[in-house]
Amino acid sequence: MKKILTGAVLFSALILSGCTNDQGETVASTEAGKVYSTELYEEMKSRYGAQTLQAILIEEVLEHRYGDQVTEEDVDALVQENVDSAGGEEQFEMYLAAQGQTMDTIKESTRLSLLIAEAVKEYDGVTEEELEAHYEEWTPELTTSHILVEDEEEAEEIIAQLNDGADFTEMVQEHSTDTGSVQNDGRVTFAPGSDTVVKEYEDAAMALEEGEYTEEPVESAFGYHIIYMNEKPEKGTYEEEKEQIEKDYVESLMTDQETIQEAIKMVAEESNIIIEDEELTAALTGILGTESNSEESDSDESVEEEPTEEETAEQEESSAE
Repeated sequence: MKKILTGAVLFSALILSGCTNDQGETVASTEAGKVYSTELYEEMKSRYGAQTLQAILIEEVLEHRYGDQVTEEDVDALVQENVDSAGGEEQFEMYLAAQGQTMDTIKESTRLSLLIAEAVKEYDGVTEEELEAHYEEWTPELTTSHILVEDEEEAEEIIAQLNDGADFTEMVQEHSTDTGSVQNDGRVTFAPGSDTVVKEYEDAAMALEEGEYTEEPVESAFGYHIIYMNEKPEKGTYEEEKEQIEKDYVESLMTDQETIQEAIKMVAEESNIIIEDEELTAALTGILGTESNSEESDSDESVEEEPTEEETAEQEESSAE
């Protein structure tokens, strides 16, 4: 959606600049003729106009309503969490390049996510009772690292080297086959009971204290793990954990697409959206659930149906009598 939005903004700037005639400026030419900006605009409008306008409207109404509640510090902090999860800035930049994105575009999408989160919070009407109930079920995330290998004997040899003073991070880079975590020094973060990791992994990790690693290989369907416990925080009081509890609770709400749609709809309904171009009224479909905001016919007016041939014949016969 953000790619479409960015493209639309750049395209609009192109259209508004340098127009030389009713057809706009020339954007391409072939032996068959020229393609003008107005022609390109109309074609893009017919294909992507409604979707693009919908994206713009959603972003604008959310920004207008919650913009002062989402700071640059909030955006930077969330982006940094993703950078850390990816294994550092270099790895994150490589990931962005592979996705065709930049740090600027990821910050834009991150800001939009935070704006949506504010809408979800308002729509759900998050209460103290809900947060307290969530706290009772909530457990702090554990941060572990692991080395995954296919062979049990190799796992035992790695443990022997760790016992002799080998560095765990270096052993991750040399031996681990888990491509998903190796770029982040084998880091795996999970909340107990969340099903983020397999049961064998969770059980073995829960038995460790900070700074300890498993003395025996841990077998799972993926192979053999050597697990190191980095951080195992204790659960604080509700007041101590409240900020994290609210964040975690809202994140759980954000996994429900219907809740997100209803929250955006709530904001849009109160934003007096009027689409002047009748060809683009479908932009409201995904927001308000209606394709048009044009004036409807008065529902109180009755419309007489044309009489059927049989009814007409009966009327004529009755008149004759």
